[in-house]
Parts: sequence; C-alpha cells; structure tokens
Amino acid sequence: MSRNTESQDTWKDNSDNKPPEFVEVGQDDMVSGLLYDMLQKEVIALRKASHEKDQSLKDKDDAIEMLAKKVDTLTKAMEVEAKKMRREVAAMEKEVAAMRIASLIGTQNHSEKSFLFPPL
Repeated sequence: MSRNTESQDTWKDNSDNKPPEFVEVGQDDMVSGLLYDMLQKEVIALRKASHEKDQSLKDKDDAIEMLAKKVDTLTKAMEVEAKKMRREVAAMEKEVAAMRIASLIGTQNHSEKSFLFPPL
C-alpha cells in the first residue's frame, strides 16, 4: 500500500471519530477547526462593530431629537416675538395717526383763530 491509500484507510477506519482539525457543519460539509475559529472571531468582531454602529446611530438619533425640540422652541419664541413686534408697530402707527390728527386739528384751530382774530 502506498502512503495515500494508507491515510485513506485510516480515515475510513476512523470515520466515527472525526479528526480534531475538522468540525462537522452540515451533513457532508466539513470546515477545519482553524478556519472555524477564524470565522467565529470574525463574526464576533462584526457583531461588536454592528453593535457600536447601532449605538452610534441611537446617539445621533437622540441628538437629532434634542435639536428638533430646540428648533421647535426657538420657532415658537420667534412667533411670540413677531406677534409682540406687530403689536408694537400697530401701537406706534396708532400714535402716529393720533399725532397727525392732533396736528391737523391744531392747524385748523390755528388758522380759524387767525381768521377770526387778525394779528395786531
């Protein structure tokens, strides 16, 4: 027997006891233990990275939510300030209108007085 045939015979004889460097994955699929360990470490690393990214996204979502609340608060404050300014402008316009009316009335009174009583 050649060496190849001998190792195949050993494998056939030892079919119940799987070689230590192989792990059964499926019915007929085999993966070396080294490759399995490497893949397992990669899966763990990917899960950790995924968890970190999920946490980062959650933190960013929280920050966005907080900023949205601040924007809402500032928008409401701006609306209140705009209403206040409109009221002030309306009050000033009323004052100006009252001054004009008073000015017109004063001018009319002055011209009536000068018509009735000519200067001396």
